[in-house]
Amino acid sequence: MSSPSPKPRGEFHGALVIRLQDHGILTSTYFNNGDPVPYPETARRQSTDLPGANPFVGKFDCIWLEKNEHHKVTLIIKKEPTDIAYELRWIDKNNNVNFEGRAALENGILFGYYS
Repeated sequence: MSSPSPKPRGEFHGALVIRLQDHGILTSTYFNNGDPVPYPETARRQSTDLPGANPFVGKFDCIWLEKNEHHKVTLIIKKEPTDIAYELRWIDKNNNVNFEGRAALENGILFGYYS
């Protein structure tokens, strides 16, 4: 599989909070900039992606709800050892980047934004 081409950075789209749960599962609440209603997102580490020292870093099967619809993508979270920020990328089944984001870890929770 070829690596996805980066989507041009767009304008600010929303904010998110990601929490680590048991068994390689992440849960998130996110807000879109045009909608005051929060939405849920859940991600589970892919079975072929072995967990490393950082449980937030990896490749996850992800689903979120928005306006009575659900969306399935792959969420990839990376972090360079020398960088405080995490890089997030939501990729659809056609290998298109739907969103890109950045987040920082504080008290075991990732706080960030996406565009």
